Amino acid sequence: MEQMTIETRGDQPGFKIILLESDEWDQLPQIFIQDTELFHRHWMSQIHPLKAGEQAPDREGYLVIKPVVIRLRPGLHYCIYRDQDRHGHPCPVQFFLSEDHFVLMENQSVSIDKVKEWAERGIISNPMDLARVLGARVLRHHQSRLELIEDDMQELEGEILEKPVLKQQTKIISLHRQVIGLKKSLNRHLAAFTRLALIDRDLENDWKELTLETQREIENVRQTHDLVESLREAYQAAMDNRDNEIMKFLTILATLVLPINMLASFFGMNFEHMPFIQLPHGIYVFLGLSVVVVIIVLLFFRKKDWLR
Repeated sequence: MEQMTIETRGDQPGFKIILLESDEWDQLPQIFIQDTELFHRHWMSQIHPLKAGEQAPDREGYLVIKPVVIRLRPGLHYCIYRDQDRHGHPCPVQFFLSEDHFVLMENQSVSIDKVKEWAERGIISNPMDLARVLGARVLRHHQSRLELIEDDMQELEGEILEKPVLKQQTKIISLHRQVIGLKKSLNRHLAAFTRLALIDRDLENDWKELTLETQREIENVRQTHDLVESLREAYQAAMDNRDNEIMKFLTILATLVLPINMLASFFGMNFEHMPFIQLPHGIYVFLGLSVVVVIIVLLFFRKKDWLR
């Protein structure tokens, strides 16, 4: 457990910041002494890390970590943000928020030194400021993730235009699920930010910028979702064009072979008197006729511009 006290400027009292590890959840009742009964009776059995998501399916687009703000009592709230670790995997940002305490649970991206730096720069002066700063960090990570998705879409679009293959459909489905998951996460974060803005009316304007930026990012995600749909349609059109080219080739091949089959059927009839049947070079005559027929058909196709 790490902790420090942030001394604020002016008449505002300072507040205490505590960072707990994953195995230190049992210290919460000791931190919020006045809420010991609350934690023992209800909360420790309900909010332990990802308790509700342990049995949840692990698939793209499904929010195992669901951003939420829960009011435990007047002046004490439990909050979850959905962030990403260094490897791009989703991870929770969980904290307890009161007027004089900010307890952050098992988050490796924020250290006491980092919080101290924010305090020295005047970025945070109360627990709500820290909650807002963490929310802004989470939003930036969502923006970065959306940019990576858009880069993948641009690369995939080039591959589709160059040569459509079946595995590209799997990539499109994956991108679609990622965008859907991002939209769900941002919508839940917007609800959480709005809820936090209502806790303290004095700081409502400070949260307004964050909520507006979240709304803009949600709109960007919606536009990206439309682009994914357009990419899927482009892939389907490219695959249809490829199938049409295959059918065109097979049709031309069948058309070329058809006259030869007719000649072969004609000369294969079981009659005594057939043209060229008695000639020693009759087979060459047949082959010559076949070549002439193929050339005539190719010239006809070329004239109709069907060979492109």
